[in-house]
Amino acid sequence: MGGRGNRQTSNHVRLLEMESLRNGTNRTAIVPSQASDQCQRDRPQRGAEGVITCCGAFYAGWSLYVKNGKPIFRYTCFEIADITIADADQIPEKNVTISTEFIPERSREGRGTLNLSVNGKIVGEGVLKRSLFRHCLEPFEVGRDSITSVDPTYKDKGEFAFTGRIEKNTFALE
Repeated sequence: MGGRGNRQTSNHVRLLEMESLRNGTNRTAIVPSQASDQCQRDRPQRGAEGVITCCGAFYAGWSLYVKNGKPIFRYTCFEIADITIADADQIPEKNVTISTEFIPERSREGRGTLNLSVNGKIVGEGVLKRSLFRHCLEPFEVGRDSITSVDPTYKDKGEFAFTGRIEKNTFALE
């Protein structure tokens, strides 16, 4: 992938630089804040679940996670543009690549299409009516959602730490 990027290989908790997100507004990317997110991970026989990566909070943020064997992407934008995109099927066992791609319409609101893919195949799609260049002061996290849950469906699970192994998590702007 071209453009700016960042690669995480373990559970780093880090606040992204404001400038990298601001410059990403209305750029093709993967993850709503004009970012890329691709995760290669192992799913143990018993089934892994938890947050793969997230940024922000329940009122403004996004989360890519696995619950009940299904990949889910949740985007929140002050309850005016919230959306959940999920695969209807369970992900296969063993090595899996889960990715999201945000394709902006170049509108003032940051509207665009978000594709959720498993092993290169689009398994879910949705329209983000708004996108933000910043999702509050909560950090970009890999492997957990440690402060306030982006998605209320896992609020009662604490950090909802990922129980599998994350091989690679790539964040990039194009």
